[in-house]
Amino acid sequence: MSYGSQRSLVSRRTLVIFSLGLLVLLVFFCLQGNENYVPNIRDPEPAAEKITDNNYQGLWQENPKLVTYIRSLLRPPSTEDYQLSNPKRKHFTFMEQSKFVGDLYGPGKREGFFVEVGALDGETSSSTLYLERELGFKGLLIEPNPVNYEILLGKHRKAYILQAALSPTTSSAELLFTGSGQQGHLAKDETSETIHVKSFPFYSILSALDISFIDVFNLDIEGFEFKVLKTIPFDRVKVGILIVEHLNIPEPKAELVKFMTNLGYKKIHQNKFDYIFAHPDYLSKLPGWKPS
Repeated sequence: MSYGSQRSLVSRRTLVIFSLGLLVLLVFFCLQGNENYVPNIRDPEPAAEKITDNNYQGLWQENPKLVTYIRSLLRPPSTEDYQLSNPKRKHFTFMEQSKFVGDLYGPGKREGFFVEVGALDGETSSSTLYLERELGFKGLLIEPNPVNYEILLGKHRKAYILQAALSPTTSSAELLFTGSGQQGHLAKDETSETIHVKSFPFYSILSALDISFIDVFNLDIEGFEFKVLKTIPFDRVKVGILIVEHLNIPEPKAELVKFMTNLGYKKIHQNKFDYIFAHPDYLSKLPGWKPS
């Protein structure tokens, strides 16, 4: 090979090596310019904030994090024997609400789901204990008072239990609670006798249990009943029978009746404490219903 050919070959090799070196340097500096670069690994997403006792407030009723948080607070139905003060009784309400509703279903076990808000100790004045023990209904008991809640747990009800109040809005909040026994209620002003309680929208609580139909819904929260009813999306939550205390609501009682009538419900019973409403389609299927 001639000197000129050798020189040309060396020049080409030098050019190739030089070009490869430039390419390596270019790739190196490009990678250095991206500080977050991780080859072949997807950048991790930031961890979702977990809802706790410290940050549950102010969440909208359909917030999935709120629903998950409520689910973590629910106590499952007891598998132990009942511990009742009066185990031989069948009905526990003073105004026979329990008997009136129970008679609509007739005797014998059947599927059903109840919700009792203002469950007290799970026995005294309970409108749902008959449905649970005698008819085999499943259900949910809600009670904000910590003293009542502990007694309620000791009764070993076969229902889910939640220590909370119902929010009068569509968002979660910490509210003030005062009173004891059957006279406990939400308060506006803080005093030496008030305590702080968690409150959740009713729809959020139902979502935590994946419930959209309630056979019997008893609402007894000492004056906030109408406000809570207005928060419920009745297009997504169906109720067969509603027992609602009207005694302490500040709104005119006729407005409550009109509200439920406009939703398609019929007032089928009343006493000095409660109205009982029912949806006509549901009512017509009950063996104990005798239209007047």
